[in-house]
Amino acid sequence: MSLSIRAITSTLAILFVCNFASSAAATNEQSENIHMMTAKEQKEVLKKLKKQINEQYIDKTVAQKLSSDLEKLSQNKILANPVDAIEFAESITLELQSTSGDKHLRLEYSPQSEALATAQKSDNEISTDFASEQEKAMWDSHNMGFDKMERLPFNIGYLKISAFAPMKHAEPMIAAAFTLLNRSNALILDLRGNFGGYEYTSGLLASYLLDKKTHLINMHWRNNNRIEQRWSQAKVNGPRYAIDKPVYILVDENTFSAGEVFSHVMKHLKRAKIVGAQTAGASNAGEDYLIDKNFSAFIPNRRMTNAVTGKGFEGVGVKPDIKTTSELALNLAQVDYLETLYEITEHPALKKRIKARVELLK
Repeated sequence: MSLSIRAITSTLAILFVCNFASSAAATNEQSENIHMMTAKEQKEVLKKLKKQINEQYIDKTVAQKLSSDLEKLSQNKILANPVDAIEFAESITLELQSTSGDKHLRLEYSPQSEALATAQKSDNEISTDFASEQEKAMWDSHNMGFDKMERLPFNIGYLKISAFAPMKHAEPMIAAAFTLLNRSNALILDLRGNFGGYEYTSGLLASYLLDKKTHLINMHWRNNNRIEQRWSQAKVNGPRYAIDKPVYILVDENTFSAGEVFSHVMKHLKRAKIVGAQTAGASNAGEDYLIDKNFSAFIPNRRMTNAVTGKGFEGVGVKPDIKTTSELALNLAQVDYLETLYEITEHPALKKRIKARVELLK
């Protein structure tokens, strides 16, 4: 599901970037940009945030509870003390998530957030492309979230995706990957640590694993009570993965949002086995809403249900078919496939090789 622009950029930086030589300079620059908020400024942000949550948050009952909590916070005497704007946003985010249980809901501070006004979507629109050249450059520097591809022993294809870029940017990457992986006998998609991203891309990826147009999910919007059906694509620009070939999806507790939706859909369509640890449980989707020139809020305004089960997984997560640790997931996915291969193989020499490989992986 859609992550906020600042959250995507920040997460990419955390996941991919380490040991910058200029870290000291960056720290100094950050300290120079510290904004200390007065009690009046804090109350004004809380007032505007409360209004947006009341109007946009997917669950009206939870929205009322959040509104009540924000009102109590605005009357708290601690607001009389000046507070750093970043720390203020982080503390309010903790309160919001504690009350709602929604890991997407957050308040974000950035002096550039006023620019979000031009990118602001209406209630029925979804972010489908990068909001800035800075965001695009970050994704470009990390190959649009496509981290690794290889051919494992016994012709098992492997593809690691750490995030879902906008569909128009991810599409040529997916087509190229499936062109190269198409001759494998089994496929492992590694979504461990995948933090989500742009929600339509998960449906595009699903299209490469299905042999016909398929109803994937329903998206329930708060405003207008609209229900939007999401389907796989009837046509794709690369070769589909043969429907009779086994697919495994690796997940863990850090698989989030769109990464979870894709896994949940493939699991219940019985197109893939899910291997690893139970996922984060963040299926609600939303958009950035401008609070003022320094603050924006990512507010979920729609919820997902699976077209097969009629249920979502918000606060629950995706349960793996083969439960194990994140570290062992790749090995156990291979073991599961190889044990099946062993049973259907008649050639003694090949059976011996498979057995040796399984013992090594275990």
